[in-house]
Amino acid sequence: MSSYVQIYSAQELQPFDKSDHMYVMPYKNKQKQFGKHKHIVILKDAELFIFEKLSAPPKYQFPLDHCQAVAVSEDVIKLSAEVQYAGPLFKLTAKDQAEFLMLPDSFEKQFEWVQTLLNYSENYKIYLKHKINANTADEKPCVRVMILLPSEAEQLKLVAQQILMNLARVQHVTIDEEGVVDVYGQVISPIGVLDALECAGFQPQLLSLYNGM
Repeated sequence: MSSYVQIYSAQELQPFDKSDHMYVMPYKNKQKQFGKHKHIVILKDAELFIFEKLSAPPKYQFPLDHCQAVAVSEDVIKLSAEVQYAGPLFKLTAKDQAEFLMLPDSFEKQFEWVQTLLNYSENYKIYLKHKINANTADEKPCVRVMILLPSEAEQLKLVAQQILMNLARVQHVTIDEEGVVDVYGQVISPIGVLDALECAGFQPQLLSLYNGM
């Protein structure tokens, strides 16, 4: 819970910046089953509140400038014993390593939420594909990263390419002469791309997500 102001009910937050009823699941144990009831998810003054009941304090609350990564992933999730959902999911990871999957009623709503959260969070500028369709070949890159490389750095390019090809769901990777890396595939996490390059020894200050798509 945020340590700023104790909230006792959702009514205290009115008017909301944004609100919706969503299935919400803590993701720390990588479960595959949501609770059977929806939560009330509210944005107010760049803080995210997740309520089980409008008349009770929030179950989770944290400021969005603590948001480390917002991404869309694809998985098969069991909503209940009878209902399964296969499609894109809105995943949020906070700095304290709290992870949540959130499932609005439609992908359009979900993308709207992801865009809103990205606009609130100043930590990362993340490029997300406007439409994710796992059934068609998409020739637009999911993620574009700029690496500041010295000239004559062919060996470093090969290393970066090999590292990124090992990521899940990556189909192919191209790197041009200026160090622009295009990662192709389905539902690739931009933060996952940066983390992989950093783990391979590329210095963080030499990496940036590229928005000039």
